[in-house]
Amino acid sequence: MTHPEWARCVGAVVCDDQHRVYVQLRALGRPVLPGIWDIIGDYLKHGEDDEAAVRRSLREQVGWRLRRMEAAIGDWDWTHDGATRHETDYLVEVDGDLSAPCLNPRKHSQFAWVGPKEIRLLEQGWLNYDSRLRDVVAKAMRIRITSRLRLEPIGPEHASDLWRINRGVEISSRRGGEWTLSMASNYTSRYHRQWEDCGAGMWMAYERASGNALGYGGLRISHAGCVELTECVMRNDITEFGYVDEITEAAMAFSSEMKSG
Repeated sequence: MTHPEWARCVGAVVCDDQHRVYVQLRALGRPVLPGIWDIIGDYLKHGEDDEAAVRRSLREQVGWRLRRMEAAIGDWDWTHDGATRHETDYLVEVDGDLSAPCLNPRKHSQFAWVGPKEIRLLEQGWLNYDSRLRDVVAKAMRIRITSRLRLEPIGPEHASDLWRINRGVEISSRRGGEWTLSMASNYTSRYHRQWEDCGAGMWMAYERASGNALGYGGLRISHAGCVELTECVMRNDITEFGYVDEITEAAMAFSSEMKSG
């Protein structure tokens, strides 16, 4: 579905080296959604594409410079005063002093870096809480970037990629048959619940250079409550075993972070 330029906006999701996400508090005098915590972003101006709007938003709202648009990690509609807007949120890398954003007090009064323990901050100020921004922020803090891969926590939006990776592969004889899109959807919902319930789970691995889904793997919680590595599953045409090493190393590091945090 296409949306008119005036109805589109972008968000810029910035993470620090502790995988916390930058958020800022909208000033009480703002006409739209005053007094809520938000990410950097704005409406598209006439003639702008998404990258230009992200670049401008970073410069105008916090004084940072866009280094890289890593990937779109959120795509959703929201409505205010009867007007619906379509928002695309991008995980980005920036240059600038992350400890000292240059806020315009007429637009934003505070900033914070949120991790898993602080994510409920995003619920403040809402009359009818919309959890979708919280979901984007949670996804961003769980993403891991390696030299060649972007590892995204698997959720319902990954069903088609999971199915394509397993297409033609027979599942266990106990269940019989081959993978279907419906089956993949059920698995992604299960993996998403594990992330939400346990704070760890499976990642979908994307090649950063091309954006192609290569495979999946990560962590699971055993019946005894222990965090365990899962076996990585890669596309049949993938012969570069180094990808598995990158997923495994990221999962081990994530597990260590959970134990120390």
